[in-house]
Amino acid sequence: MTFGEYVEELRLANYDSLRAFCVENSFDPGNHSKLERGIFPAPKDQKLLEKLAKSLRIKEGSDSWLKFFDLAIASHKNYQIKHVTNEELLEKLPVLFRAVDRDDLTSEELDKLIEKIKKA
Repeated sequence: MTFGEYVEELRLANYDSLRAFCVENSFDPGNHSKLERGIFPAPKDQKLLEKLAKSLRIKEGSDSWLKFFDLAIASHKNYQIKHVTNEELLEKLPVLFRAVDRDDLTSEELDKLIEKIKKA
């Protein structure tokens, strides 16, 4: 699933139309339509992303919140990883990056994760 598809899915679950959503939340309907269709990637500005997430009624810290931000990162496809071209794999990289970007990650846990990845 792409960022735009997820945004559209959430919008449709909460609003009658794209225009009603945009009017209520002060978004440009044309730009938002392009976002949902994947023509535009997710905004890079954290505050704008949070406003969009809250407008879509995503509870902060929930699994949906994490998925929203993971897909937003993946929409830019800018990991500078030259040899990975599999789109499905690229969409999953934010989850991996979040897993290793923990303050409490121990060297032992990281080593175990690396071994699992190597065996996959």
